[in-house]
Amino acid sequence: MSINTYSKFYYGIEITADNCKMDFDEGAGELTATLDYGTYTPEEIADEVALQLNAAGALTYTCTFNRTTRILTITSNTSVEMLFDTGTNSAESAYTTLGFSTAADDTDTSFVAASACCEVYSPQYILQSYVPVENYIEQLHATVNETVTGRQELITFGDMQMTRFNINFITDISQPSGGPITNNASGVADVLSFLSWITKKNKIEFMPDSATASAYMNLVLDANVASKTGTTMRLKELYDKGLSGYYETELLTFRRVT
Repeated sequence: MSINTYSKFYYGIEITADNCKMDFDEGAGELTATLDYGTYTPEEIADEVALQLNAAGALTYTCTFNRTTRILTITSNTSVEMLFDTGTNSAESAYTTLGFSTAADDTDTSFVAASACCEVYSPQYILQSYVPVENYIEQLHATVNETVTGRQELITFGDMQMTRFNINFITDISQPSGGPITNNASGVADVLSFLSWITKKNKIEFMPDSATASAYMNLVLDANVASKTGTTMRLKELYDKGLSGYYETELLTFRRVT
C-alpha cells in the first residue's frame, strides 16, 4: 500500500542522573522535583514533568507539549519561581533538556520553553513499501497447539498492531526546487541519529502526515532485514540505481505501543 504524504518522527528525550532535577520555589524555600530515569516521547515527558512537580510541591502544575513547535509549557495555579539558573541542583538540571533557558530564574504562572524538547526526523521522500497499522495485525506471543484429531488451537495474549516501511532517497546532495526529494544538507547524519535511537528499542512518535502533527502513534522498532530483534541497522547506498550519494534503509517493521 502506498502513502501520499511526507511523514515525520519525534524522538530523542532521555533522562539520566545527569539531567533529572527541577528546582523551584513556591515561596517557602527551594523544592526539587526529580524525573524518573528513562527515555520518553514528548507527550510522556510532559506528563512526567507535571507528575513530579505536583509530587514535590503544594501547588497544582500542568505541562503541555505543542505538537507543532515541539515546545513545552509549564503552568501553575499560583505564581511560582522556577530556579532555572540558581537551583541547588543546577548541575543535574532537566531544564536544558526540556528546552528551557537557564540564563535566569523566572517567577510567573506560565513558563514557555525557549527551544524544542525533542528531535525531529523528516524523511526526504515519501515512505516506501508502507503498510499501515490498520492492515497489519500480529498475535502477541502466539502458540499453535494441534490435537491428535488435527484440530488447531491458538493461544495468544492479544493482537498487536504493526506497521512497515522503508526510508528512501536519503541524501545530503542539494535538490532542485519543487522536486520529490526534499533538501537536507545533513540528511545522512540525521537518519543515522534516528536509526541509532530506534535500534536501542526506544519509543518514537510517528506522524504519517507531517502536516498533521496531531495525528500520531507511538512505535517501537520490532525487526528489520538485518536483525530479527531490530537491534542492527544497515544503510544501503543506491549504487544499483546509479545514485551515488543516495541511501535507503532496509525494510523496517514497528509495533504500535501505548
